[in-house]
Amino acid sequence: MKSDLTGARKDGSNRTLARPSACGAGGTLGLGVSNDYVKDGYEASFGSYDVNEEAHTVTHHVEGSITQALVGKDLPRLFQFSDGHLIIRSTRPDEYWSVTWEHY
Repeated sequence: MKSDLTGARKDGSNRTLARPSACGAGGTLGLGVSNDYVKDGYEASFGSYDVNEEAHTVTHHVEGSITQALVGKDLPRLFQFSDGHLIIRSTRPDEYWSVTWEHY
């Protein structure tokens, strides 16, 4: 099901997300970090997504990214709503991160 989760466009594509990354490889803090998700301390990607409300997952279909390794990948994520916040986490057991958005 396509959704308007996080203020995305009605066509199912989302806006580019670009922000300094607070977490580098191995969970350490710092800018200038690069890995599959982050380049020089920044994350940026765009694409469409599908939401499975029953499983509380959103799958991001990466069409473009600051890191080329993500382009063309489908990234499943867990989501939950809590006290006016949207919390996104990895579905992978080897990744220990979360992102929280607040609606105000």
